[in-house]
Order: sequence, then structure tokens, then C-alpha cells
Amino acid sequence: MLAATTGASARQSDRNEPINAQGVSVDATQGTNGLVIYKGKVVMTQGTLKVTGDIAHIYLDSDNQVVRAVVDGKPATFHEIDDNCNNVDGHALNIDYVVEQNVVTLTTNAWVKQQGRGESNGDKLVYHTDTSNMTGQSGDTNLVTMQFLPKPKGADGKPAPVRPQSVPNCTPTPKAAPKAPAAGKLANAPAAASTAAKP
Repeated sequence: MLAATTGASARQSDRNEPINAQGVSVDATQGTNGLVIYKGKVVMTQGTLKVTGDIAHIYLDSDNQVVRAVVDGKPATFHEIDDNCNNVDGHALNIDYVVEQNVVTLTTNAWVKQQGRGESNGDKLVYHTDTSNMTGQSGDTNLVTMQFLPKPKGADGKPAPVRPQSVPNCTPTPKAAPKAPAAGKLANAPAAASTAAKP
């Protein structure tokens, strides 16, 4: 088991944004709680967060709020910009996003790279979007690996600040910014669907 803190949280303003989803086909059934299934060229976005894959199971509560999204692909990918305007990218065969817990779990051939900080590989990586803490684990024959990038130095030999990624219209979030609500509204989903067993 590996645990690491990366020092920069994911972009908190993303949690205030609606969740949008699209795919080649969609299947939804009526009920108290809902399940919406997108297939083919799936793309989900919430602010700077973007998840892609081949099939997505999106779980809704009785208020049509997204509580969980499970995306499978070859591979499924995610991208986000953190509060310091640095890119966070990852991929795996399965990505499980639990909205209220701010947790993204990447399973099977999992990889996460944080711009300016390093990258991780393992059978399973769990990334906490509110803190950027990450844990990882692998089976008996594989290892969890991490690469830590050295901090750049200025001309005087002293550590230089990590330069933020040149992201258009991106402004670093103040440290005192309030946390956003946990759950997001699925902006373009059909009316809430029936209760379905989670994978």
C-alpha cells in the first residue's frame, strides 16, 4: 500500500458546475433512484474535470443528483486542472467517481500524472480530488511505482517556484476559497431512472 500527498487540491470551483454527459447511445429507466447508461465515445465533464471511455453507468438519487459514475474503457481517461492551474491526468480500464466523497478510483493498469510533481502506476490508484491525497496498491506480481520530480532551481541555485501550466483563462484559486457542494446535477440526462444494482 502506498500513500502520498501532492500538495495541491483539485479545482474546487469544479464542484459547483453541472455534470454533462454524452455518448453514441443512452438508456434510462424511470424510478425513485436512477441509472443512466451511456455507450460509445462517452464524455463526461464537470468544470475542468473530463472523463472519457466506452461505457458509463451514472447513478442518480431521488433529486436527479449524480452520486456516482463508473466509466470503462480501453482505457478510460480523466483530466482535471488543480487549484494551482496544473494538469492532472490519469487512465485505467475502469474509473469510478464517487461524487459526495470526492474520490476517483482507477483500477487495472492505473496511471496518474500530476504536472510538475510526478506520476504513479499501479493495479489500483485512489485519488482524492479535494485534497490530492493518493493511495495505491498492486498484486503479488506487480509493484506500485511513483516518480518524484526535483524542484527546479533558479540561477542563484535556490529552489524556484513551480511554474503553473499555461492553461487559458485559468487563475490559481485562493487558499481560503470555500469548499464547493459535493454532489453535481446531471445537466443533460433523461428524467431520473430506476434503481439498479451498483457494480
